[in-house]
Amino acid sequence: MKRNVLIIGVVLLLLAGCFGKEEEKQKEVREEPKQMEIKESIKKLTVDRASFHFIVDWLTNTEILYVEKKEGFYLLKSFDVLTGETKIIYEEPTIIADVFIHPTRELVLLHTTDHPSSATVKIISLAGVLQNEVTIQSNELEIEWNDINPEYLLLTAFHQDWSFDVFLFDGLKNNLQLISNEDPFPKWLGSEHFILTELDTHPLDGGKLFLYDRQTGEKIDTVEDQVVLYDTFKESLLHMRINDSGQAEYTIVDILGVELARWTMPAISNYSEWVMPFIQWLASDSVIVNRPLESGLLDEIEEAYDIVKIEGNEEKVLLNETLNSSIKCTPDTKKCITGPMLETIIDVETDKGKKWLLYEYESNI
Repeated sequence: MKRNVLIIGVVLLLLAGCFGKEEEKQKEVREEPKQMEIKESIKKLTVDRASFHFIVDWLTNTEILYVEKKEGFYLLKSFDVLTGETKIIYEEPTIIADVFIHPTRELVLLHTTDHPSSATVKIISLAGVLQNEVTIQSNELEIEWNDINPEYLLLTAFHQDWSFDVFLFDGLKNNLQLISNEDPFPKWLGSEHFILTELDTHPLDGGKLFLYDRQTGEKIDTVEDQVVLYDTFKESLLHMRINDSGQAEYTIVDILGVELARWTMPAISNYSEWVMPFIQWLASDSVIVNRPLESGLLDEIEEAYDIVKIEGNEEKVLLNETLNSSIKCTPDTKKCITGPMLETIIDVETDKGKKWLLYEYESNI
C-alpha cells in the first residue's frame, strides 16, 4: 500500500512539473507580443509649423525635448514617445536660440537673446528652476559646456566685424574670465583642460592640437599634429587625418593618448575645408556617425550616407543610404532620432526607422 502511494505521489510531482513548464512556455508566448507591441507603439507628435521651433535631444530614454513659441513665450517642452504625454519644463520670454542637455541629464542650458548684439546663457534644472545665468555682448555666440562639470563654460563671442573674444565662465565662483588665444573654437578635454588648434598653412592640410591648462593659463605641448577635424567628449579626444590613400582616418584616444577606437571612411571636402559628418557620442570609445558612401567634392558627389555605430574597432551599420542629418540617441543608446527635422526614430536593435514628428497638414494625409 505504501508503495502504491509513493508511486502516485511521484507521478503527481512529474505531472505538476510538466504543467509548470507548460505554463511558463505559455506565459513567454503571451509576453512576447507585449514586448513587440511596446517597440511598435511609438506615439506621434503633431505640431503647428507656425509655432514649432526645433527639436533639442532626448531627455530620457523615452522623452524628447523640443521648443515651441506660443502667445509670446518660448516653451521648453518634453514629449514621451511611448505615452504621448507632453510637459512644459520652462517658459522663456525672450528668444531661445539653442538648447543643450548636460550628459548628467540633470541640467539644461538655454542660449537666449532679446537683442542682436547680446546673449544670455541660462542653466536650469529639469524642474524649471534657474540655477545660474551669464550675459555676453556678442552678435553670435559659440558655447562649449563641460561634459564633466556643468559649472564650467567656454563662451566665444563673435562681434559684428567677426573679431572674437573667448571667455571661461566658472559658475561656482560666478566668474567670467577673458582668455587670450587665437582659436575661436576651443573644446573641453576633461574638466581642467581644453584643446586649441593651430593651423599649419591651410585648413585642408590640418594643424596641431594643443592642450590648454584652465588654472594656469598655459598652453602645453602638442597633443596631435596633421589633424584636420576633431571633437571631444569628457576625457576622450576624436581626431581625423587624411591618409596617403585620401581616406579620412578617425582615431579616439583618452586624455593620456591611449588609443580607444580607430576606423576609416571616405573623405569629403567643400574646396576650402574638410566636411565632418555628424557625430553622436555614446561612450568614451563609442560613437554613431554618418559615413559617406564615396569620397570627393561636396557638390560633385551624390550625398548618401550610412548611419554607423563604432565601438572600439567594431562597426555596425544601423541605417543605409540616408542624408547627412543630425543624430541624437537615448541615454541607453537603444534608439536615435535623425532626419532633416529629427523626425525619424531608429531602433538600434532592430535597425528599423519610424516617423514620430508630423506637421498638422501631414496628420490629415
